[in-house]
Amino acid sequence: MNDFLRGLGQTITKTASDVTDKTEEFFEVTKLKGQIASEEKVINQAYASLGEMLYKEYENGTVVSEEIAEICKDIDRHKERIEVLEKDLGYLKGKKG
Repeated sequence: MNDFLRGLGQTITKTASDVTDKTEEFFEVTKLKGQIASEEKVINQAYASLGEMLYKEYENGTVVSEEIAEICKDIDRHKERIEVLEKDLGYLKGKKG
């Protein structure tokens, strides 16, 4: 019976150690994934800033590549659509008031 209890105690200790190791690994993986996501967010913000700078240059008449010009024209089309939608919204708000 003593051997059984000793074996049971060792099994419980080993299991607890394994759970602790897995928990620590899980938290380390989660921490690293969070850091990666944070770095990716900074990169995406830099891309957005770069894109805005390129678009402003395009608006100011700076010659840009054909590919960039196409993207800028697409932005222009969406901006025009927003203007139309805002006018529609203003009309509906004026109609209600």
